Amino acid sequence: MAGNPSEVDGEPHLPARKPSSSKTWTKFVSAGLELSGVSLGMAAVGYGFDRYFDSSRPIATAIGLLIGFSFGMFRFIQRATSANDAS
Repeated sequence: MAGNPSEVDGEPHLPARKPSSSKTWTKFVSAGLELSGVSLGMAAVGYGFDRYFDSSRPIATAIGLLIGFSFGMFRFIQRATSANDAS
């Protein structure tokens, strides 16, 4: 269809895409890495406590993982809402 404005020279024309900001996705990548790093770091601290106190069950590891994940999610949500507010 030659009269179709979405075609140029007989080929479909796609609307120009807004260039994505590399700052946006890097913020989320760093937030995800922070989430996993804090979770694993706190789990390692808990594991150290379990080893130090010669615990037969990994209670401190589980508690450390939960605390790390909670703090990491808190920071992730903080960053996501601040990025959304800035947009």
